[in-house]
This record gives sequence, structure tokens and C-alpha cells, in this order.
Amino acid sequence: MSKVLGIDFGLKRIGLALGYEEFKMSFPYKTLEKKDNESLFIELKEIVKKEDIKKIVIGIPRYLNGEESLTTRQVKNFIKRLNSKLGLPVLSVDEALTSFEAEKILKSSASKKKLKDKKNIDQLAAVIILDSYFQTTS
Repeated sequence: MSKVLGIDFGLKRIGLALGYEEFKMSFPYKTLEKKDNESLFIELKEIVKKEDIKKIVIGIPRYLNGEESLTTRQVKNFIKRLNSKLGLPVLSVDEALTSFEAEKILKSSASKKKLKDKKNIDQLAAVIILDSYFQTTS
């Protein structure tokens, strides 16, 4: 079974989701606090090994008009480093409004406590990124 790691890259936190490519299903996994890059890559490498990840899918943020933002460039640099540090295929998908969509889903289905915890939003955004990838590969 091929496991895929979905990543919602943020300036403070990185939301993670696990997915199964054969079933096109994904689940919230974890939120990493962004410290220095080296400890972040060590943590990601441990997760990849522990979960036997075969592929990574990361959301690329853009302005609504399609233009790149400062965060877009940061994510592209992050992808290059992921490739060199982990040696896995890293694919990208458009992540337009995934955090907004995640917050909307939590508002309609979860307690206020879950909504206040930004980690839940980050993980759900990573799930939405993975689901978007799965929809394009069917």
C-alpha cells in the first residue's frame, strides 16, 4: 500500500496528513511547529521512515489571480530541500484557499475548541491538499 504525506506549509506551522493512494483516502496526521529548518527536516525524515511514505504532496500557495507570493517562493525552496534531504518524489498542487476551506469545515462540524486550535486547521488543510491530488490522479 503506497502511503502519501500531504503537507500544508505555513510560516509558523506545517500541517501533515497521511493518505493511501490506492484508496484515495486521507486523514489528519500531525502539526509540526516550525523551528529551524534542520530540526524540521529531521522530524520529517523520522515520519517518512516510521510511516513508510513513498511520495510527498505539498500545496503551493498563490494569490487568487494566480500570481506567486513570497510564500510561494518559500514553498518552492522548501520543496527543493525536501527532495535533497528525503530523496522522495515531491509533487505540488494548487492550495488556493485550503486553510479557509478547512476552517469552514471545522466551523460547520466541530466544537469551538477544535476551531480555536490552529493545529486542526493545518492538518485539515493538508487533508484537502491530498484529496485534491487524489482527484487529479483518478
